[in-house]
Amino acid sequence: QSFSAAGARASGVTGTRDERGGLFREYVRLLRQLKPAGFLFENVYRIVGANKGRDWKEIVEAFHAAGYIINHRILSAADYGVPQFRDRLIIVGVRDDLAPFANYHFPRPTHGPDSPDGVAHVSAGETLIDVPEPEAGYEVGGRYGHLLKDIPPGLNYSYFTEKLGHEQPLFAWRSKFSDFLYKADPSRPVRTIKAQGGKYTGPFHCD
Repeated sequence: QSFSAAGARASGVTGTRDERGGLFREYVRLLRQLKPAGFLFENVYRIVGANKGRDWKEIVEAFHAAGYIINHRILSAADYGVPQFRDRLIIVGVRDDLAPFANYHFPRPTHGPDSPDGVAHVSAGETLIDVPEPEAGYEVGGRYGHLLKDIPPGLNYSYFTEKLGHEQPLFAWRSKFSDFLYKADPSRPVRTIKAQGGKYTGPFHCD
């Protein structure tokens, strides 16, 4: 959260100055103590540009000082069969005395347009096909819950904005988070699912 978009909106990009953002130092401590041949490290992709790149430079230098050559890439979970567009920074480190093996090659996507066989992304509809239907009469209540029935799959509160041509706009363009009243599109993966969403945080079911 020290580097995430949600965290930045809440309190700015605290980065490595935050107790949570400094946890990588404990990771480095363990690397120095255990000296594994390699390691896998994962975090939000915004870490690369946080605080004008200073935090990323600090993290990379710490791994190098611990004796590791690192390779990194930003990968999307949807490209590997997960029905969710979720981009994450993946770091693979190899101990520097194993330098001949340090040029790590990340696996090619198994799904999506960059996959060798052009296998389609796993969609939300495919994932939910065997999930029981919700109980009859179940609906989201509150001030905005009734709006969901009119929102087309794949859209969010922006359906009710002047920008998208609504006759009676209820919201200003970009006045809410993108997952506010977000309804899943059954033909494609959903957007990133929040760990702690609010009452109107999607994805909501497409029906």
